[in-house]
Amino acid sequence: MWATLDRYGAKFKAGLPFAEAKTKARDIFKVVDKNGDGIATKAEIATQLGDDHADNAIAWHDLNEDGEVVQSEFEQGFAFWAAITRGVIDETPRKWRTFQTIDMEELNIEDLPADLSKQMLRWAARRERKKTEL
Repeated sequence: MWATLDRYGAKFKAGLPFAEAKTKARDIFKVVDKNGDGIATKAEIATQLGDDHADNAIAWHDLNEDGEVVQSEFEQGFAFWAAITRGVIDETPRKWRTFQTIDMEELNIEDLPADLSKQMLRWAARRERKKTEL
C-alpha cells in the first residue's frame, strides 16, 4: 500500500519491471501532488492514505529524510517495490502465485492448509540452500 500511495495498489499487486515502474510512478505522483509543485507533502499523502498511513509512506519514499517526498524519491521507492514484487512472483512456482497476489493482511502462511504450507516451506528451504551454494 505505502509504495503505491494506495492509489494503484491493486492494479500493480503483481509488480512491474523496474524501468516500467519508474514510468508509471510519474503518473501516480501527479495524482498525489495536488498543487503540482513536485513535492508530496504529508497533507497531500494523507489525502490519499489517511493520517495513520501517511507517516509510513513518507518513511518509505523520503530518501533524504526531509519530511517530504519529491517525484524522484517516489519513482525510486515505487520502482524498487514493484521490481522486487515482480521478481518474487516470477520466482514462485505458478501453482502458488495466487497466494501472493491476494491481500496478505487477511492471509498468513499459518492460514493455509498445513500440508500446503509445509510443502511451500520445504521448497523455499531447498531454494535458499541452492542460492547459498552458488
